[in-house]
Formats: sequence, C-alpha cells, structure tokens
Amino acid sequence: MVMYEEYRLHAIVFTLRSVVISSYGMLGPVSGSWDSPAERMFVFCLLVAHHLVVDEITRRHGTPNVTAVRVSPEQHKSFCVSAKAALYLYSYYQIMAVVSHLFAGEKTRDVGYNTLIAIQSSTFLFTLNRKGLISEWVHGTVYSACLIASIYVMIISCPADFVLKATIAYIGRIGLRMNKYLIWFLLVLFTCFPVTTWLESQHIQYLASLLPLSFAFTLR
Repeated sequence: MVMYEEYRLHAIVFTLRSVVISSYGMLGPVSGSWDSPAERMFVFCLLVAHHLVVDEITRRHGTPNVTAVRVSPEQHKSFCVSAKAALYLYSYYQIMAVVSHLFAGEKTRDVGYNTLIAIQSSTFLFTLNRKGLISEWVHGTVYSACLIASIYVMIISCPADFVLKATIAYIGRIGLRMNKYLIWFLLVLFTCFPVTTWLESQHIQYLASLLPLSFAFTLR
C-alpha cells in the first residue's frame, strides 16, 4: 500500500478490531445476555485494547495535532466548505463506528464486519491517489459514499437510540474535547445502570424527599 506509516498501521489495527468484534459477535454473548453490564464492559475493554495500540502508533509515527481526519489549523482554514464538511463526516463516522460496536447487541457480528468497508476502501483509494490513478476529489467522493452506506447499516442494525448516543459522543469529543475513553465509558456506564432506574429506587426516593428539608435548613 502506498501510504505513510501511521496510516498503514492504523488500517491494520482497525481491520483487526472489526474482525475481532465480528468474530466475538458470532461467539457471544459470553455472559448469556448482550444487555448485561458484564457483556457491555467486556466489549468496551476489547475496543479500548485496540485503540490503545492505535494511540501508541500515533505517538511513535504521527505528527502532533494531525491525524487521518484531524489536520493542522492552518490546513483547515484553507479548505473549502465541502472539504470541511467531509472532515466532520469522517470524524462523526469514526465515533459512530465505536458506538455501534458497543451497543449493537445481537447485531454485533454484522456491525463489526460493516466497518471494514470504510477501512479497506480508504486504503485502496489512498493507494490509487498516491499512484496518480485517481484525483483527490474522486477519492473523497467514493470514500464518503462508502461511509454513508456503512452508516445506513449501523442505523438499521443498532437500537433506536444509537444516533443519539453517537451524537452525544461526538459533541463531547469534538465540541468539548473530552477524553474519548471517558466518553465511551460513561456511555456504557449509563446504559448498564440507567439513571431512570436508579432514581426510581425506593432508597433514592427517600433521600430525595429529604432534600427540601435539608435545603430549608441551610437557609435558616
């Protein structure tokens, strides 16, 4: 493949991630239920293991503040509107891919395999572009089409709140610059232990009934 070392190694690890998640989807759930906290945390650990390797690759071979979808501020300012939109799509897709792996449940096998279209089309198109066989416009257009097709599969395969979770993760990561591992962990945590269920427990209701009294006491 005619591409720089960081990109090449990222493609290998992300391909491995897809294979591992898809294979696990064929074998799981180990705990007996895809919705169990143990199952979700196990899938979370599988993803984190791959992404820690990706982070180490970036540390060794990458350029600071520049990744496959994150360019330098100077480059970003020079891009046209369509190019900037494409970069945001690429970033959003990467987050959707992770969220789909975390919450696909019974469709984990299909969703894990689904992300290969983005990884393999990217490497193939990148090689054609570097060899001068296609233009950057063709590369971006075909790759974006592959992402949209993959996103469609995610939407029809994952639970109804999948897009909401992905959007929350996207805002946290891109808008608030939160740590990606923290975002994923919080999503899994709140899914394993829903806030509504927690608030509905009798003990929490009892404590909540005391809040007005404690508040009034502090105002005395």
